[in-house]
Amino acid sequence: MTSSKFGVERETFHKEDYENCPILRWAEIKAEHQREIKQIALLIAKGTEPWEEVDNIVGKIFHLTKADKQLIADALEYSLPYKAKKDGANAKPDDKEINSFLDTLTNLFQPFVGENSLKICRVRGFSSKSFEFFKVSFEHEYTANSTAEQLANISEILSTPLSASLIRIKLDSNKWLVGQLSQRRYWSKTRARLMALEWLDSGFLSNRES
Repeated sequence: MTSSKFGVERETFHKEDYENCPILRWAEIKAEHQREIKQIALLIAKGTEPWEEVDNIVGKIFHLTKADKQLIADALEYSLPYKAKKDGANAKPDDKEINSFLDTLTNLFQPFVGENSLKICRVRGFSSKSFEFFKVSFEHEYTANSTAEQLANISEILSTPLSASLIRIKLDSNKWLVGQLSQRRYWSKTRARLMALEWLDSGFLSNRES
C-alpha cells in the first residue's frame, strides 16, 4: 500500500494496491491465530489499545521477519504525511538513535570481515550543524584521530553548499570517514540495513587491504 496520498476531499489509493494486498480469508488463517485475533478483538471492544498484540499477530500470519517489522515501524515513524511526523523525521537525532544505527551497521558487517577487525565509531568535533560523522576502520589498532590535512579537506567540503545526504571520505587504505545528514530519518535501523546492503553490493569491503 504505497500509493496513498491526500486528495481534495479524501485520501486516494491505486486500485491495484488493494487487489495485490495479501488479505487472507478467515478460513485460511490457522486456528491458533484465529483464537488470538478473537482475544485481541475483545480487548479492543473493551476500549483498550493492544496495538503491539495486533502487530505481533499480523507478523505471525504473514511470516514477517524482524527486519520486515522494523521496516514497517520506521515507515510509520518517519514517512507519514503529517506535519508532526515530518517535523520529527527532520529533527536532529539523539545519541541513542545514532548509537543504535552504528550498532546495527556493525552487526550487519561483522559476518563479512575478520573477527575483531571491524571498528565503527562516532566522530565528534566537526563544525557542522547539518551532518553527523562516524569512522569505519578495518584494522586491529584503531584511533579516531585525523590529520590536519584531512581536517582541512573536510572543513572545505562542509563550507560549500551540499545537495547530498551522505559524505564518504577515504582516509587511508583501511579507513573511511562517513557523514550523514543530521536528521532522524537517516539514522533509523532500516537505513543502517540499506546502507550495509548497498556497501556490500558495491564491493565496499573489498576495497581494503587485508
